Order: sequence, then C-alpha cells, then structure tokens
Amino acid sequence: MSAQATSGGRVVVALVRMETEAELGALLRLARGLAAEVEVAWLEDRRLEQAAALPFTRAVTRYGRLVSFEVEEVRRGLRLFAARLERRVRELAAGTVGCRLVTRTATATLRLAGPRDVLVLTSADLRAVAEAFGAEVLTRDGPVVVPLSETGPVVAVTAGDPRTLALVRRLADGDAGTVVLATDEEGVRAGLGEAVGRVRLETAAGDVLNRRLADLIQRGVRLAVADPALVPVLMAALDAVAGAGGAGDAASPETRER
Repeated sequence: MSAQATSGGRVVVALVRMETEAELGALLRLARGLAAEVEVAWLEDRRLEQAAALPFTRAVTRYGRLVSFEVEEVRRGLRLFAARLERRVRELAAGTVGCRLVTRTATATLRLAGPRDVLVLTSADLRAVAEAFGAEVLTRDGPVVVPLSETGPVVAVTAGDPRTLALVRRLADGDAGTVVLATDEEGVRAGLGEAVGRVRLETAAGDVLNRRLADLIQRGVRLAVADPALVPVLMAALDAVAGAGGAGDAASPETRER
C-alpha cells in the first residue's frame, strides 16, 4: 500500500472511545499504510459534563457501586484520559504520530481533518462522533475509511469524489477484490482510469445503493471507504447490519488490523 494514497494529505485517526491496545495499534498501522503523515484526534465528548451537571447524577462502577459523578471529576478524568492516550500513541508509533485533543463543541465550525486528508475511525467511533458532534461533522473533510474485518474486499461508495478515487486506485487489488458502488458510473469510471480493470464497478443509487452496501458489509468487508457526502449512507448500512446482528459490526478488535 503506497504512502501516497492520500495525494499529499494526512490520515487523521479519530477516537471517541478508549480503544484497546490491539485496536489502536491496528488503526495506526492502517493509517501509516495510507499516508506518511498521521495524526490522532481524540474528541472530548462534552455530553459527559452535561450529564454530570444534572442533579442527583451518579456513576456506576464496573463492580456495580454507585459513586458521585461531578463535573470537575469528569474534567479531570478527561484530561487524564487524553494524557494516557498520547503516551500510548507515542509508544506504539515510536513518536512519529502526532496527537491532538478536540474540545470544540461548535459543530458549525468543527473540522476533524482537512479537505485533502483521510479520516480513519472504527464503526463504533463513527457512531460516537455522529451522536456527540452531529453527523454533518463527518461530511466536512476528506474521505472516510472504516476498518471492519480481517478479510474480504474493499468496498467504496462514491459519486466520483477525486479524493476517494485516489484511495481506491491505491487500494484496488484484483485478487482480494475491490467493489466500487458508484452513483455516477461515467464520472467514476473516468476517475479510476486504468484501475477500473482491477475493481468491480457497480452503479446504484437511493434504496438500491443502501441495500447493496448493507449486503456487502453483511457478507464481510475488510475496509469501507466513502465520499464525505456519502458518509450518512455508510452509517445507515452499518446500522442496518448491526440491527440484523451482522458480522460487519461484530468484528473483534484484532480483526481490524490492516
């Protein structure tokens, strides 16, 4: 996989949850395979502070005990979490990956990455970002890559965004299989160039696109790639598979490595 897959941009790994060591390591390896410059962005979920500010709010420990849940305790915990995450990233990446804390809550201006960047996040973090910051935040930057499984094809859903097509050209592997679901076949075919011979190109839109994407994820997909504008379609497919108890959402942390 070429380090120029992002056409000069970075890969930004967006985190909301505290990933396991296996998950975080796999995400970093995937990101470093896509670009030379990688950054981890941890999104501070302000809903925790809002919950702590409510009267009579308590937290339940892993042992089932009720404990106090105060705003200052939440803030202190978030700061400790950010420091611990930065140490883990530094250790796993030998100091070559930057780490950034995203604390802004003004979703009208929040950007997780830049227009030339690629956003990498797990399906769980994809949902968490949408719930905490609004799904529109995920449509403002570059393409989104979601690792789902150890095996299976790469599936891309695109309307011809050149940034997504640049990724597809780099990821296309005729042996492992790459499926491109295009809402504009002519534009996508032209954008893929010679790589069109190394992918399975299908045209779909609307409900047909939603069902086809969900079906592919249900069968097993290694990576899902989407135009920023089509991230809601990807999220709907992931939710449909999760609701059906599909394997696309149940992949273990270890199987996310690529």
